Amino acid sequence: MDSERREHILRAVVEVIEKLRRQLEAGLDRQVIDFDLLPTDLDAIATSLGLKVKIENELDGSTALASETLGAVYRKRKEIQIAGGKKHTRQRFTLAHELGHYLLHDQLVSYREVLAPSEAVDATNRPAIEQEADFFAVELLMPARSVGRVFQQYFGGPINGTVASDDVAHFLSQGHRPFSASEIVRMGKHERARLFARIATYAGVQFKPICEVFDVSMEAMAIRLENLGLVK
Repeated sequence: MDSERREHILRAVVEVIEKLRRQLEAGLDRQVIDFDLLPTDLDAIATSLGLKVKIENELDGSTALASETLGAVYRKRKEIQIAGGKKHTRQRFTLAHELGHYLLHDQLVSYREVLAPSEAVDATNRPAIEQEADFFAVELLMPARSVGRVFQQYFGGPINGTVASDDVAHFLSQGHRPFSASEIVRMGKHERARLFARIATYAGVQFKPICEVFDVSMEAMAIRLENLGLVK
């Protein structure tokens, strides 16, 4: 995906979020701040676009692949279907992804989403429109500015786990099992990101895990923290 296309998608996300912000402000007697928008209200966004969202155990047109079909968008009847029986966070990501298709890909009149397990690890193997919808979903569910602000509030700034830090080890150990500075370095970046995505105590302060603040899976948040350079 080239930079021009990324900027186009980011503008589409901003437009959706700002529309949601205006809707909230219309019902409140104060200015809406970023934290008021967390987690992203996907149902409200769908409603604002005139879309119906249905959770279905069997999606329209599904055959033998029904168990692997995650979602579908039907432009003419303005409907998105999401597969039932999946984890809540998986359904949220699928809905955000389908909203991306609806807003970005006018050529898709009727489209079913099929999970390809062999492609799950390396997203760059996915077709361009799937990468774009994934990028839209990530930015919609975990806006970079909001993730950065919450992370700053919780942990005081980016965590560089590649360098042994007794302070980080000490702060992690408060409310958890004891951690050593060398152990944190040995974890590897992704495991450190998973840890910071799910913990609910740091430096003796309790809070809602950051993955829960954004209502996404621990794995999705860990990847986001890595990609934003908040955990190294």
